This record gives sequence, structure tokens and C-alpha cells, in this order.
Amino acid sequence: MNHDEAVEQMAVERYLLGALDPGAQEEFEEHMFGCPECALDSRVTKVRQILLNLAPRDRSLLKAIFLEQRDRDEVCREFGVDREYLRVFLRRTKQECSTEYVRRIRGPVPLDA
Repeated sequence: MNHDEAVEQMAVERYLLGALDPGAQEEFEEHMFGCPECALDSRVTKVRQILLNLAPRDRSLLKAIFLEQRDRDEVCREFGVDREYLRVFLRRTKQECSTEYVRRIRGPVPLDA
């Protein structure tokens, strides 16, 4: 797997959600640890940490919505949640990831700010 293939296949996202089959996971890991662009991408580490801190059910919920692109009503029925739970959960997860991304871009906030 080269870098363009990894980006095109959303390999980072699929890897973090545990959605790669064992062969693809091994291929991606070989790529990730040898690719200078991926090695410098600290988002992978932070997003992985955020996702791993989620309950397994919530990781599966994200996988169903974003990677499998399933109907949200169907996913809610399968996971026993209502649309409001899903809306709040997706918003909070997105906010946490976005906050971390902005923090990495801006750097540390000065104490006298």
C-alpha cells in the first residue's frame, strides 16, 4: 500500500475503527510505520486515543454511520438508541476531534492570553 492508496481507501479511519480485514490491517501497518507523511501525522495517534476511549458499542456505531454509510434510522434501531442520542454522540465526538485538531495547529495557548 502506498500513501495515495491509504488516503483514497480511508485506511487511517478504517484502521482506527477496526474495520480492516487482517490482511489489509497488516498492509496498512507496514505502510504507516514506514511512511514519513503518516509518521508525522499526530492526528492518527490522538484520534486513535479518542476512539479507543469510546465504548465498543459507540465505536461500532461510528463504523456503521461513517464507514458503512448505513441509514441512520436503521443504525438507531440496531443499536437501541434514538436519533437524539445519535445526534448528540456524533456532535460530541466530532467536537472532541476538532478541538484536538485546532489545538495541534495553533500550538499551546500562552498563559498570559
